[in-house]
Amino acid sequence: MTTLPTTTPMRLPRPVAQTPLALGGPVGAQQASSFQMTGADVWRVIRSNIWLIIGLLVLSGAGGFGVYKYLDR
Repeated sequence: MTTLPTTTPMRLPRPVAQTPLALGGPVGAQQASSFQMTGADVWRVIRSNIWLIIGLLVLSGAGGFGVYKYLDR
């Protein structure tokens, strides 16, 4: 077992400048998120990732069939 030498300098936290804390406004003043995805946004995301979706669907189907055949034996 190794130990640290006793001459290791002590690590203390760095001094922080005395500045006022950045506080937010009142809790009730926060607005709810107004972002909502529309149907067009959903289709745009699906179309932009269609090859990834199809590839993973085929890969998982082939993997599931292979596991089924393995367990069937």
